Amino acid sequence: MNWLIWLSAGILLAIMEVFTPGFFIVGIGVSMAITALPSALGLPLWVQLLVFGVMVLAFFLLVRPLIMKLPRSQGVKTGTAAIIGKEGIVIETISLPEGGRVKVGGEEWKADSDEEIEKNTLVIVTGIQGVTLKVRRK
Repeated sequence: MNWLIWLSAGILLAIMEVFTPGFFIVGIGVSMAITALPSALGLPLWVQLLVFGVMVLAFFLLVRPLIMKLPRSQGVKTGTAAIIGKEGIVIETISLPEGGRVKVGGEEWKADSDEEIEKNTLVIVTGIQGVTLKVRRK
């Protein structure tokens, strides 16, 4: 029955890792889950504790450093932030001060620029103000 305690505690700690940063708690949880095996085989408590200690050390000395070296996602830009830096094409000449229209990623937008930009010119989105894109020549 002790094996069930080891396994349950290990699963609980692995689930708790979802709510904490640093990939720390899961190492203890996995070590506890692995320690359930010698417990299920009826080995004495000192053997179970030895297995647990060795597994925790192995995780923190070998596995965790490798995992922490993996590249982390910088996040996915969404909404209007995702359009900044994108390339578009002028579909209606951008004149000063009225502006014009551009097509970026299959969508048409009102656009402004610091200079007049003719139709069919490639542009880069440099910012957004309300529903108007700020663009410059590519």
